[in-house]
Amino acid sequence: MEPEFCHFKIPVSSVSRLLGLFGAEAQLHELFSLVRKSPHRTLVSSIPGNARYAKEQEYLHKSGTAEAWTAVKQSAESCIVVEQLDFVNELAKKTLLDTHYFKSFVAHIKSRLDVAFFGKEVAPLINRVAAGDEAALHELRKVKTTHHLDSLNPLLETSDVIFSLLAFAARIARTRYGTVGEEMYITAFNAVMQPKGQVLSRQKPVFAVCGVTPQSGYNWCLHGFIDGMVGNRLFEIKHRIKGLVADVPLYDLIQIHAYMFLTRSAQTKLVQCVRSNNSVVTDTHIVFFHQMFWDDIMMRLGRTLNFIEQLVASKLAWDCFVQCSDKSRIIEQYVGSVPEISKDVYDAMMCPES
Repeated sequence: MEPEFCHFKIPVSSVSRLLGLFGAEAQLHELFSLVRKSPHRTLVSSIPGNARYAKEQEYLHKSGTAEAWTAVKQSAESCIVVEQLDFVNELAKKTLLDTHYFKSFVAHIKSRLDVAFFGKEVAPLINRVAAGDEAALHELRKVKTTHHLDSLNPLLETSDVIFSLLAFAARIARTRYGTVGEEMYITAFNAVMQPKGQVLSRQKPVFAVCGVTPQSGYNWCLHGFIDGMVGNRLFEIKHRIKGLVADVPLYDLIQIHAYMFLTRSAQTKLVQCVRSNNSVVTDTHIVFFHQMFWDDIMMRLGRTLNFIEQLVASKLAWDCFVQCSDKSRIIEQYVGSVPEISKDVYDAMMCPES
């Protein structure tokens, strides 16, 4: 049952990102998102995510790609097989990077640099950026810093916005692909098992108040939608993109444990599937609840919420954090390093289904 009031509501699907498993940028995004949806919305005007959205819209308008970008989003929202994910990715890159607007930045930079230096050090990295290689951005920043090339700033800032948009399109496509695959599995499962009285169905959201911050008494809760239950066994369905995995990723184990915690279930049937143009392949595991593992995750979440409480205690504290150049170091100092799992703990919770 949903609590009457909760200061910080953490979606189960966001826990791994909030704990840093998907990198510093994703962790910051989740932290900012929590603040944006909390009672401390007065701080929202200084949250970087808002400024990034404004820059994205400005880029689409100035580059004349707003209409074409709408078509990209429509393609992303219609992904149902794995091959379509690559199509959306390539369409998005062509829409955003293969434009006169982007190429004008390259021409501007070329005109301001030594021809030989540009050809050897800069042009190869720009070509990689134009092909959608985000890693090239980091290398360009190193070139800028090493050679004090402030002329690269327009390209770097524009490319940041472009890659933010590319990531947005990819998220839409992956979400749609995943949802469709999960729904198809549920339909197929029910067609076989309904005569036996076993039916999966999307459940109502589940909630649980998990803790209270020490200084201000802010309560925080986990919430999410489970894929289904049969009896006391929880079902979690994963529509994979890169193929079935033999070792279940840590972020999946965290999500599964969160759902077991919320539903008081002792085990979960994890179903992996990949749907392509030609086939659907599946694999299953049974995951058992591991109390020590979950206690560690809850401890880390508690630290994270305590850290957020300190940040929102005053606008000065928040502004200092937002303006800090190395936010990930501060988060690690207060929250701790990224979670890990030992082989013994993994083996204790995993059991391939025979």
